[in-house]
Amino acid sequence: MRQLAFIIIALLLWECAGPYRHKLPLPAENLKVVVFPFTTRGPGLSQRSEYIAADMLTVMLYTSKHIPVVDRSIVNDELSRRQVGNPYFLSRQTLKAVADTLQASVVVLGTVENNIIRQRLNATRHTVTVTLRFLDGQTGDILYIDEYSESAGQPPETLLDQCLRVLVDRL
Repeated sequence: MRQLAFIIIALLLWECAGPYRHKLPLPAENLKVVVFPFTTRGPGLSQRSEYIAADMLTVMLYTSKHIPVVDRSIVNDELSRRQVGNPYFLSRQTLKAVADTLQASVVVLGTVENNIIRQRLNATRHTVTVTLRFLDGQTGDILYIDEYSESAGQPPETLLDQCLRVLVDRL
């Protein structure tokens, strides 16, 4: 009986902690987030999708979470000036230098992957997976990683939007 009571209490405590399990550990002072262009993989995703995903996330962080963000045009200009082709392959040193130049305390690197399953003659099902990595702008250390997948017969851009909304809601 004691064991059952212990298990029930543990489960209740786990449920109570539920909304806080995914909280993003952001620096308390001088918070500013920079979102780099995403890395995309799979059919139906282009280099344009990399920038669209970053723009969408930047807007969502600012409007729904009220998190200070670096304007995307400034980010793109800085990455272009440094001749950064794909932020996925940035060195820690370059990441820290870009964050310092943009006065950002947190850097977000994202990936979007699209897999297609052909179900019938004209029916296609997309599975879009979005991964977000939040890194400390001063050290390059990982602060938080989250991933979400959505699967439907909708275009990848629609699924991308849905995935980002879920991920931002979890923050």
